[in-house]
Amino acid sequence: MYCAGFMNKYQTNFNKSLLYKSTHRGMRELEIILGNFAVHVWPALSVDKQELYTDFLACEDRDIWQWVTRQTACPPQWENLISIMHNFLFQIKQK
Repeated sequence: MYCAGFMNKYQTNFNKSLLYKSTHRGMRELEIILGNFAVHVWPALSVDKQELYTDFLACEDRDIWQWVTRQTACPPQWENLISIMHNFLFQIKQK
């Protein structure tokens, strides 16, 4: 069993790593979208969806961009996550 201090440190390091992977992509537009998603939405997601987002970050930028902008249909495993992203982006647009 891990002590609470260790888990907090681990979670903080993990969150920093996740934020880094979200904001250092190679495509500025994706860095903005994914970085804001990681900061504002990811903490409120269920553990399963958090893990899904972590796996999602391994996808190619070109593919993510096409899915987020609805240029192409996304694979079924990402549909729910992309839907959450679209809702988040719609909320930002409304502000």
